[in-house]
Amino acid sequence: KIYLELCNEDWRVVEVTADRWSIIDSAAAPIRFRRSRGMLPLQDPERGGSILDLRRFVNVEEGHFILVVSWLVSALRCQHQHVVLVLHGEQGCAKSTTMNFLRSLIDPNSAPLRGLSHDLRDLAIAADNSHVLAFDNISYVPPAASDALCGMATGRAFVIRSLYTNRDEERFEAIRPVMLGGIEELATRPDLIDRAMILEMPQMEEAKRRSEADLQRDFENARPRILGALLDGVACALREVDSVQLSRQPRMLDFARWAAAAMPAFGWTAKDFLNAYMANRAEARALSVEASAIGPLIVDIAGWPAETNATFSRPAGWSGTAATLLAELNSTADDATKWRRDFPKTPIALANALRRIAPALRDAGVLLDFSRNHQGRAIRLGMTDSAHAEKKKRTKKEPPKF
Repeated sequence: KIYLELCNEDWRVVEVTADRWSIIDSAAAPIRFRRSRGMLPLQDPERGGSILDLRRFVNVEEGHFILVVSWLVSALRCQHQHVVLVLHGEQGCAKSTTMNFLRSLIDPNSAPLRGLSHDLRDLAIAADNSHVLAFDNISYVPPAASDALCGMATGRAFVIRSLYTNRDEERFEAIRPVMLGGIEELATRPDLIDRAMILEMPQMEEAKRRSEADLQRDFENARPRILGALLDGVACALREVDSVQLSRQPRMLDFARWAAAAMPAFGWTAKDFLNAYMANRAEARALSVEASAIGPLIVDIAGWPAETNATFSRPAGWSGTAATLLAELNSTADDATKWRRDFPKTPIALANALRRIAPALRDAGVLLDFSRNHQGRAIRLGMTDSAHAEKKKRTKKEPPKF
């Protein structure tokens, strides 16, 4: 069973079972809820609504709407992994409005959106006082914050020293649904990309723009029916999660199985969700190669012609020590790339950077192998047959004429 506290004066609770959901008195619930400052009440959910009622309040591409719904269904499940929902796009594409509406459906708050703090103490306190964490207007996610958000997606304990003490500690254990919004591409580190759904929001046409007051009024009228439809999905997931079968086993498998199990309640199938999710992951993996300082260079070096490549038996590739590969990168990269913070300065840093983007490189058709020999750490690069053929095809194309 799953319980959702409505935060109203009567302390009523929604109880969701595998068969149905119902509103019960707090005395009948087997658990007690804690309310923190800023929490706002949820309207009583209503039956008979459709998840498609949410579509006009969420500015995402048609194929991405199913991913937004999967994130919402996951957010209504506690103590299980969640993907990080990343929304980015140019000014005026309703990122903040969309994030506000999504949070209001399940965890309304007087301060629904906040800036991303670089202090882990602030992140821990935010996670302790909110169920959904929504960070907006972000231009950069520092490595420490990226690691903390990864921990929140799959479960992490924050241990910090208590104020005004020398030895006492405060522990915060949290698994939280997280949203990030900004103009720039925010998730660039491979570990965060592996735990994220990254959606680029389209620019809104001027004819479709509406005043915020009108949009908010319509949303408030539709919110009880949308919440009721989401709870139908949660009940369906409770019923089907143990029997759902996925043709592929993606990263964040627990999230994927739960979301796929809820899809029949919305008129979709588990296959519809999995296809959309895997396509989004493939796009995200490609982004992690492009975002890496060495990613595009490694893809290029892996396709260099070579007489022999015993490791991969391919007509292209490169092999040598980490130090030699670093020298190749330094001779190939331009000055702007070499001055980037994530450009490796030592062979060990290079090996670590390669391991971070290894899954994304494999998706790009690059074969990567680590070993040791008498010279030290050996690295071998190659390309799959299909990737090599595709690269040859691209190089044969004539440049565009203007």
